[in-house]
Amino acid sequence: MSAGFWHACGLHDVGLADIWAIECWGWNGDGQANAPVSGFTAVSAGYAHTCAIRDTGAIECWGDNKYGQTDAPTGSFTAVGDGGRCALRTNGEIACWPKWGAGQSSPLSGSFTAVSIPCAIRTSGTIECWGTPLDGVSPPIR
Repeated sequence: MSAGFWHACGLHDVGLADIWAIECWGWNGDGQANAPVSGFTAVSAGYAHTCAIRDTGAIECWGDNKYGQTDAPTGSFTAVGDGGRCALRTNGEIACWPKWGAGQSSPLSGSFTAVSIPCAIRTSGTIECWGTPLDGVSPPIR
């Protein structure tokens, strides 16, 4: 389950192993609660958009695209976080989009196991954050 600013979405079992449908509720002024047909493994609700990972590993986004927030990168992903602004590629790299706010579009390089912008967990277990203090990014607690 993931809660955005005015809407929330969750995965709904459709009887297939590790593949779910998405069910959303709440404000739908930009179509962010109109989830596509089933075949997803993860979902992340944003301000007025939603992104999810298809069973193929591709990211699909819908809703408000005023700032390119539904223009997800191509490739294969294992996780999508924080309203679909960054995602974890199957090779452990982080991809972020669009190029606005909190340095999200310029993540750290390397290999990670989880992402929740503007921070991620490296394969070594350490937490790393990116952005600037002006973006409200604080160094991680170690």
